[in-house]
Amino acid sequence: MNIKDIVLQFLIIDEQEKMGVMPMLNSHAAMRNHVDSLSPEDAQKLKRKFRKVWRRLVKERCGDYQNLAAALYGKGCSQPTPHIMSERRNLVFKLALERARERQRNISKA
Repeated sequence: MNIKDIVLQFLIIDEQEKMGVMPMLNSHAAMRNHVDSLSPEDAQKLKRKFRKVWRRLVKERCGDYQNLAAALYGKGCSQPTPHIMSERRNLVFKLALERARERQRNISKA
């Protein structure tokens, strides 16, 4: 792993913290353990913020393609499958990655 990868990982974590969601560089089990270790109020806030972020992303990126959003991300689904939950996490992670790469390019230019 080189220094660019380390800087990028740091920037990804920073972007996720700015969004108010839990950093997602580790496994699903580790994330679940972290959420379980929080107080019920904090866990609810974290989950609520995540839902807000992924819904906004689906609205921005899928727009008029509501059937696609429903199929890929379970929009409107009250009991999402593990696959849909994984797609939602990936969507939020990709946003953080895009923002981190943009910041990394800006750092490289300076």
